[in-house]
Amino acid sequence: MLAWLVLIIVGLSGLFFAAESNGLSGSASSGVIAGLCAAGALAFVYVLTFSTPAGDEQPWWRRLTTVAAIVALSAACLPLLRSQGLLDLAPFRPSAVTTSDVTASPTGPVAVRLRRSADGRFSTRALINGVAIDVVVDTGATSVMLRASDADAAGLETANLTYDTAISTANGTTYVATARLRSVQVGLLQIGDVDVLVAKPGSLNESLLGSSFLRRLSSYDLTGEFITLRN
Repeated sequence: MLAWLVLIIVGLSGLFFAAESNGLSGSASSGVIAGLCAAGALAFVYVLTFSTPAGDEQPWWRRLTTVAAIVALSAACLPLLRSQGLLDLAPFRPSAVTTSDVTASPTGPVAVRLRRSADGRFSTRALINGVAIDVVVDTGATSVMLRASDADAAGLETANLTYDTAISTANGTTYVATARLRSVQVGLLQIGDVDVLVAKPGSLNESLLGSSFLRRLSSYDLTGEFITLRN
């Protein structure tokens, strides 16, 4: 029995490596897959039904052989099945919970959906001039507005800006400087040459993604716990 098992396992392994190295496709690869599955099933049944001449329970070494055969057959079959696209476990894997969903096609529009966070705001991480910066999407803000530290990170050199424009915020009146951003990107959605206000150092708690970015989109809408941005 052990000799037969060794031959079957060696044969399966040979078929697997031959298929991988020769790039079998179409009916040839389907034949290899069918052969692997059939041989594996026969070997499995053969081992399970093999009993001692007296009909006694199989000894421990035969049960161990059964386990080893199953493991070896799985190792030989599963990679080939996956490589042929016949064993896709993705639908059964739990997906991580994220704050955004991005959909796109090579020639079609891009949509980014952001979930409202526990504090009731739409927070996300945007790439501003290629630098990752945490922002809050604020449909009531007239412009993208950055904290001085975030503006520095994005390469705006805040020491050379002039803070001479007064605006009202939730924290009262503050002074800002005007500038332009090379690009603002959220998910796969990117807008270039965006007006920005840079808040005087220490006067803004968080950077805002306001209307100078949002009005450049084709549309955006609020639905329940989500805001969807589209280009």
